[in-house]
Amino acid sequence: MKIAIFAYSHGGCAAARRVRAVLAEAETVCYAVPRLEEAGFLPLAKDIYRERFSSMDALIFIGACGIAVREIAPYLVSKKTDPAVLCIDEKMQFVIPLLSGLTALLSSVISMKNSPNMGQAGASMKMMMYIMPLISIWFTFMGPIGVGIYWTLSNVLGCVQSLVLNKIYNPKEVAEKLQAEAKERAERERQERIEAKKRAKEALKNGEKVEDTTYLSDKEKIKEARRRYAEKYGDEYIDD
Repeated sequence: MKIAIFAYSHGGCAAARRVRAVLAEAETVCYAVPRLEEAGFLPLAKDIYRERFSSMDALIFIGACGIAVREIAPYLVSKKTDPAVLCIDEKMQFVIPLLSGLTALLSSVISMKNSPNMGQAGASMKMMMYIMPLISIWFTFMGPIGVGIYWTLSNVLGCVQSLVLNKIYNPKEVAEKLQAEAKERAERERQERIEAKKRAKEALKNGEKVEDTTYLSDKEKIKEARRRYAEKYGDEYIDD
């Protein structure tokens, strides 16, 4: 595995050495801004980001997240081909909170993508998509590291669950199926109403009792009411 590590201060260089020691089995190369003149670190020039972004499996930034975002933004193509990017503070304390926030954002994006027809709730969902990662980062900064690990794993599992369910129960296919079933049900009900109307008119024509007068005209309903009245009281019913 090829990994490039970028440091921007003496504290960052010290952290980079610790990271490199942990990743001893990986092929690592460390860069630092030229003014630091740190032993074992190559000078960090502007075009290094472009070269390493396309040739490395992972990039580790030891410094502010804003630096990482600004430097890699021009080279982003696809999550399938881009290298992994990790941002760590100099004291190596806050990588878990950042991962928690990023995985929360990823989970929200996947959920939004899998629910395209949100209607009026869409605006609220979009706002929550940005708020929840910030809340996640704040909680994991304030709490023990176990909270951050738990939240990160929950987000990752949530992403996997959403992708699997979307694969099995594709929202677009489900919506089309429900629409087809509703259309079929409406057509079936229409045919049933037509048949019920035919039966009612046929029974009225033959002088038989009409079970359901819903589909009769007002004149036919009056006619059926008169026939039932005559039948009830034993009178002779004469059809007009």
